Amino acid sequence: MNAIHYLDGFTVRYDLPTLSEQLKLTADLPEYEEFAKLLEQAAAAADPRAAFLPLPILERRHQSLSVPGAVFVSPLLARQCAGDTLYLFAASCGNRLDKLHRDGDDVLRDYWLDVLKFEALRQVSEELRHRLPAVDNLKAIEPTDEGIWPLSGLRDLFRAMPEPMRQFLAIELTDNLYMLPNKSRAGVYFQAADADFCPCHYCKHCHSKHHRIRQPVI
Repeated sequence: MNAIHYLDGFTVRYDLPTLSEQLKLTADLPEYEEFAKLLEQAAAAADPRAAFLPLPILERRHQSLSVPGAVFVSPLLARQCAGDTLYLFAASCGNRLDKLHRDGDDVLRDYWLDVLKFEALRQVSEELRHRLPAVDNLKAIEPTDEGIWPLSGLRDLFRAMPEPMRQFLAIELTDNLYMLPNKSRAGVYFQAADADFCPCHYCKHCHSKHHRIRQPVI
């Protein structure tokens, strides 16, 4: 049985100048100090988690790939996958950052916290990518869009995850296919047939030279 690779104890390194510039917060604004304090709290609380599991491909069909415990229905993945192994992965910003939310309607603080949660997810996702095996043309695909992999594919991903992996990640998949914590992601890495393969080329929401959805580095 293939071993689960865990990424635990990862330290998020927030950069105040970069994030404040992103948020258009200059040091002369009263909100700057408030954001700096929230960033300090987030740095102490952040507990992002990530894991991946190599899965052998048991059967190939025109629109799907079968792995132990699940069938991944994505014509794009089935067409592009050139290897015999999928690397099932999931990552999240962790649950502790949610505790920094205040009761009440503080929309600005909630927005800042979402930015910090996204940054935690981005960093742990990048570290996970570095820990994957050295495979030529390794790409990632996630259930996000009908043109790539229908969102319902999240159920199949979680079905393929062994219980220890699900417990470690502590990501909840709701009935309406929403992942909690809200800054979470799941998908597979695979060896792509096309060297220039990019899922965004097939996404109905971002298939435009004028529009790209910002995602963690993969």
